[in-house]
Amino acid sequence: MELNIAHRILSSEDVISKREEIKKLFIKKSMNYLEYGLVDLSAVDIKILFNLYDDIFFEGIFKNNDTNVKFSISSRMTSAAGKTIAKTRNGRLINDFEIRLSKVFFNNLLRTEEDREVCGLKCEDRLMAVMLIMEHELIHLLEFILYGNSNCSNSRFKLIANNLFGHTRSYHKLPNNREVLKRDKNMVLGDKVSFDFKNEKLEGILYKVNKRAVVMVKSDNGRYSDKKGNRYEKFYVPLDRLKKEL
Repeated sequence: MELNIAHRILSSEDVISKREEIKKLFIKKSMNYLEYGLVDLSAVDIKILFNLYDDIFFEGIFKNNDTNVKFSISSRMTSAAGKTIAKTRNGRLINDFEIRLSKVFFNNLLRTEEDREVCGLKCEDRLMAVMLIMEHELIHLLEFILYGNSNCSNSRFKLIANNLFGHTRSYHKLPNNREVLKRDKNMVLGDKVSFDFKNEKLEGILYKVNKRAVVMVKSDNGRYSDKKGNRYEKFYVPLDRLKKEL
């Protein structure tokens, strides 16, 4: 039965019907879904989705295998929207996993209204985006359980994801912090920016954007240098504190 699930092919109508069933049940169970949509994301929400998908798409394969899965939200994940962690002991895979979703990407979903795409599919709302990310992570989990390894770049993963969920891509097109910063403040890497630090205005160059912006500020005693011999100090600045200098 387990391998049959990995080889099952669902019609697009079946996938849509099952997703709608999950969506309706999730809306009833989640404390974070209000009349205008999903307003926050918690580890409890991920667990709710996990159990619904296990029952409706996977016939309880994870429950029946006593799969130990933890759920978490990360504020540090800025390049990946989701992550499935398989734990090992003495180099061997054990039945212990963690599914982690990015709070950064969810927060950016709250701030953007343009088309969102996950796994090659358009997302009608934030919940749909989260569900598609969850589907991607569940294929990782399924592969770990059945085959002991998982890689979304491999043909096996892509085939299972397409057969079960209709996914046509193994990545998302959700806005990251750098894209949101460009849209909201018209800032790109290399721009001259300023921020307040200990009641003093500092100016520097926008060097990198992750959870926070990395700004390089010229300093005679700086620890970093460029090819021209200029020295800099590195500052990690919350995005909302940045101002663009002309």
